[in-house]
Amino acid sequence: MIRTEVIRSVRNIDERARVIEQVANAREKEHGWTLLSAVSTPNFGVILLFRTPEETQTK
Repeated sequence: MIRTEVIRSVRNIDERARVIEQVANAREKEHGWTLLSAVSTPNFGVILLFRTPEETQTK
């Protein structure tokens, strides 16, 4: 199963990278999600795409 999460309006590219890293690591630790991709938006946001663990896909 695929999950998405939106990070809104982080103008500084270095800060945006840190936020992506923090969110990706937190979701992996909390839920076991694996980050697949990050898509930049025109308003300095990012859409993160995650794959959920196999065991949650069968539920």
